[in-house]
Amino acid sequence: SPSAQKTAETIATIQQRKTHLFEWMMRRRDGRDIPLEVSAAVVVMGGKNIQIIISRDISERRKAERELIELNQSLERRVAERTAALSTSEARLRALVEHAPEAIVVFDGDSGRFLFGNEHASRLYGVPMEKLTELTPADVSPEFQPNGRRSSELAGELMAEALAGGTPVFEWIHRQQPAGGLIPTEVRLLRLPAENQNLIRASIIDNTERKLAERALRESERK
Repeated sequence: SPSAQKTAETIATIQQRKTHLFEWMMRRRDGRDIPLEVSAAVVVMGGKNIQIIISRDISERRKAERELIELNQSLERRVAERTAALSTSEARLRALVEHAPEAIVVFDGDSGRFLFGNEHASRLYGVPMEKLTELTPADVSPEFQPNGRRSSELAGELMAEALAGGTPVFEWIHRQQPAGGLIPTEVRLLRLPAENQNLIRASIIDNTERKLAERALRESERK
């Protein structure tokens, strides 16, 4: 707005409201423009309406606001870049999981809930792919393992070992859904690098055929 026009409008506003707070750009004699915050009030002195004007230089505040905007924009760019990088990383991880030759599930090391898995895991557990994320290791395990330990307690210890940087490899009895058939497996746990998440990958090999072969060999040797 032209300053002359805006001046007339502002004076009229002050006269009407009696007080007014607004911002104004002032030009110094050296030609530099200075942003001001102006407080105006109308008082009666000697029977006349006098406007008292108090101006405050807000150059530093404007500078701080610009810096804050620039910082926010920089942070937003970094968040967007990081989000894109994480999405790419997750897509690669999913591709590796989905095309693995063995059953694989990735689960949250804190809650234990499965985040995703592949078709081999879906067939091993006897559930559709979309149902995998509703399960935890406890849901696909009997109450006790062959060594007499509770599955929940033993699973907690093995997950803690993986989160601490170990790569535990062990035999585990899984319970298929919904019939409840027991499946002997070999499991390998590995902590996955992830920011702000404790992710564990479980590679699972069905040992049913191997166990049957071992049993047949023992029977043959005994005979």
